[in-house]
Amino acid sequence: MTGKIRIGLKTLLIVGLGLILTGCFSRSILVSFESNGGTPLRDVLVPLGDVLEKPDDPKKEGYVFEGWFIDIDLTTEYEFDEPVEKDMTLYAKWNPAKYIITWETNGGSSLEPTEVNYKATIVAPQTPTREGYVFTGWFYEVELKTQFNFQTTMPAKDFTLYAGWEKGQYNITFNTNGGLEVDPIIGIFGEEFDEPVTNRFGYTFQGWYLEPEFENEFTEFVIPSQDITLYAKWEPNDIEVTIFIYEGQSETKIVKYNEILDVLSTPVRTGYTFKGWIDAESGEPFDFSKPIRESVTISAEWERNTYTVTFETTGGNPLAPQEVSYDSLLSEPPKPTKTGHDFGGWFKDVELSVAWDFANDKVTENITLYAKWKPKTYRISFVNADTAQMEFKYGAPLCAPDDPTRVGHTFSGWYLESTFKTEFTFTGTMPAENKTLYAKWTINDYQLIFKVDGEIYETKLIPYGSNITETPDPKKVGYTFSHWEDLPETMPANDVTVNAIFTVNSYTIIYLVDGIEHDAVSVVYGAEITLLDEPTKVGYTFSGWSEAPATMPAEDIIVSGHFTVNNYELTVLSADLNKGSVNVDPSESPVAFNREVTVTAIPESGYIFSHWTDGSITVSDKATYVFIMPANDLTLTAEFTPESNVGYKISYYGESLDGTSYEVLYSTTLFGTTEAEVSAEERDFEGFTFDSDHLDNILVGNILGDGSLELKVYYTRNTYTLTYKVDGTEYCVKTFKYGEEITAPVDPVKIGYQFNGWINLPETMPAEDFSVAANFSIIEYSLTYQLNGGKFSHQQQVKYNIMSNFQIANPIREGYTFLGWTFMGQVEPVKDFKINPGRTGDLDLVANWKAYDYSIHYFDGGDSLNLEPNTYTIEGLVILPIKEKIGYNFLGWYDNSEFVGEVITEIPVGSLGDKSFYAKYEVITYTITYYDENWQPLNNSDLITEYTYDENEDLPLVLLPANIGIAFVWEDASGNYYLKVSAG
Repeated sequence: MTGKIRIGLKTLLIVGLGLILTGCFSRSILVSFESNGGTPLRDVLVPLGDVLEKPDDPKKEGYVFEGWFIDIDLTTEYEFDEPVEKDMTLYAKWNPAKYIITWETNGGSSLEPTEVNYKATIVAPQTPTREGYVFTGWFYEVELKTQFNFQTTMPAKDFTLYAGWEKGQYNITFNTNGGLEVDPIIGIFGEEFDEPVTNRFGYTFQGWYLEPEFENEFTEFVIPSQDITLYAKWEPNDIEVTIFIYEGQSETKIVKYNEILDVLSTPVRTGYTFKGWIDAESGEPFDFSKPIRESVTISAEWERNTYTVTFETTGGNPLAPQEVSYDSLLSEPPKPTKTGHDFGGWFKDVELSVAWDFANDKVTENITLYAKWKPKTYRISFVNADTAQMEFKYGAPLCAPDDPTRVGHTFSGWYLESTFKTEFTFTGTMPAENKTLYAKWTINDYQLIFKVDGEIYETKLIPYGSNITETPDPKKVGYTFSHWEDLPETMPANDVTVNAIFTVNSYTIIYLVDGIEHDAVSVVYGAEITLLDEPTKVGYTFSGWSEAPATMPAEDIIVSGHFTVNNYELTVLSADLNKGSVNVDPSESPVAFNREVTVTAIPESGYIFSHWTDGSITVSDKATYVFIMPANDLTLTAEFTPESNVGYKISYYGESLDGTSYEVLYSTTLFGTTEAEVSAEERDFEGFTFDSDHLDNILVGNILGDGSLELKVYYTRNTYTLTYKVDGTEYCVKTFKYGEEITAPVDPVKIGYQFNGWINLPETMPAEDFSVAANFSIIEYSLTYQLNGGKFSHQQQVKYNIMSNFQIANPIREGYTFLGWTFMGQVEPVKDFKINPGRTGDLDLVANWKAYDYSIHYFDGGDSLNLEPNTYTIEGLVILPIKEKIGYNFLGWYDNSEFVGEVITEIPVGSLGDKSFYAKYEVITYTITYYDENWQPLNNSDLITEYTYDENEDLPLVLLPANIGIAFVWEDASGNYYLKVSAG
């Protein structure tokens, strides 16, 4: 609602006085400058209404001046072209200046300069990398004397930090992949070293590679920029294998040394069965699981096949199968027999298209010969019907002929006898005999249906050709029966429907008004009834015709009606009940036509009666008016006129602090004429706002004659916004009513920082919106390291905060592989762990190690031995195994193939590197003692008295000259003959 402003004489006098005072005096305005830490400025006096001259910008180290603001929260900038109207303080706004840190990486990966706000904590950049070097930190000087501490805040200047580096020390281990072992090398990045030498029996060395997959060959023998393992690549030597399948069919394969030959696919030879592969030299089955280490010939072994000939008689008498050798003639079997068929010979295929020639065809595989048969033909004859004779081959599926027909009869099937005992169904196949079938018939019954108006009246079931008798006549309301339409004399060979024929009747409608016959009308039964128009009578209302059916029933009917006197609505009103009231006799409405009526007008306090009106004309000027009720509705209104000099009140209400009630802020009493419209003016009250939507507002009203009008103006207590900010970002917004006690929100949480309270927070809410900022300080966290026997190549940081960004080096430990760090909440070890911005909490880093598995290789000459244990670690004592060898004494293990140095029996704790051990043996010499037949020792220089173990060759014994007619032989104490010492 828009408030109305009225300027009276008193207001004009005050304005005029103000103009006079302005003409007599001048005034100066005091402007103060709060530089907020910048260079101070003196206060300035400015004539009222003049423009303030903008002073020189103040200075503040590390900050950029952003302008002068009229509020302490620095939200509204002052406009220097506006006239000065009141004393004020202007506040300087500052933003931190940005300065540049340049990162000189001294040969490492380049980093972009960092722009940092003045006094902000400097955060370490991403750690640079440099091939072959370890990063040692950032330094103030080019000479790298003083290391930079990243807890420092940004000064008011640009500066450069220099990366420190030291050359890394790296390990090279050698995986000989079955060759002679090579010791690891530890050296400084860039140092040269000699190419290691290794060898392996049966293989040719192809060089050292960086990956187990041999993708990149290592050719420059200098220490690289990281720990690496070099892998020896070997090429096995070629071995020739000859494969003999049968005469004229063979092939040759080239196999790598020590390679397992894939089991050969089974060869095919017509008429033969493959028995397996044999060693051509020994005749024994060939062992495909043994590695190939020398040339060899492998032969296929075969066996001639025998095949079975099966005779499929296809329903004939069964015949025994014959066994026939590959590529032989078949003996012809006796001819089979089959019911209803003639035999047509033996065929090779189930389709019976190719006949078998017993004089020329030979058996080369398992086969089945199929008997061919020709079915015989039989006939079926039909009696008592016009159905033609049918012929079928024996065993052919039977199909029934079309059912025969006969007027008025139903076909009941075919029977094997003229007496209709056994029904014949055309299922199955034709038997091996002729058949005669007899047709059976039954007379049909048909329906005779009598209908009345489409509905079934009666139904009769009558045999074909029988006489038809009529049914009793049907009855129908309002109609007379005439006859049945199209009724035949005898029953035809089909159902028959006949309909009843009727004639319609007529009846009379009699009309009565007030008991006297008014009219009579004749109407056909069932026709739609339309009543006569209603009669009329002045001053009365016809009641209407009594209810009649919609259509004419089967009887005469009477309808009646009557007249009643009319009543009309009489409405008597006061033009305004606040001005006066009315009485009516009679008091009830409606009122009957021609009845006498009296109305009386009674004015209220502050009003006088004027006249009666029917809405168009004045009907009486007397307060009591008597008249006769006309034949129409009538409305009479009493009019009243108001009095003057009546008082009314205006009250202003303000909302209480708890919002549950209102208190009077101001009240006044004024005077006017009854019914005159008056309004309340809006007023300004500090901390309150006019509530135009308040339901209890009465801003405009008409003056009441009893002086009871009160205009009410309601004001809401203003609510203002208090914004809590964290780092310039809105944290929480709360609203308070004017004068309400301020309660702070839950303390904000800023990960990595300690909350210290809200800056300049008042106790109660002022009449304005404002904001407060959170005060935080950064938290320092500790870093501890449990190295578990390891060490760092350079010193690591022991503290960090949420802004920190640096890499923690992986420690090293001889004989171990670093698996990574574990710590609270991190179960799986993590390598190359980095402190990233955003991390919080003290960290206790635990180093996890795994002892490196070194290989143990065993050799007997150039042959590799598969012995256990084949690995060891720095932590365990390993006892070397004893390898027995037939015909030899084991003398021990050596770490070289020349057996130089002492025998090695164990690998002690603390050992490093892959190990190769070579077995040393000495041949055992065995003694042969000879005895004569009397078991007396023989001494003969020609006899062999010593021998050594030989796996492949026999040692023939020397035989002494025999006596005439007697053969000489050696035998042992058990009587076994000996002519040689067998191989092995």
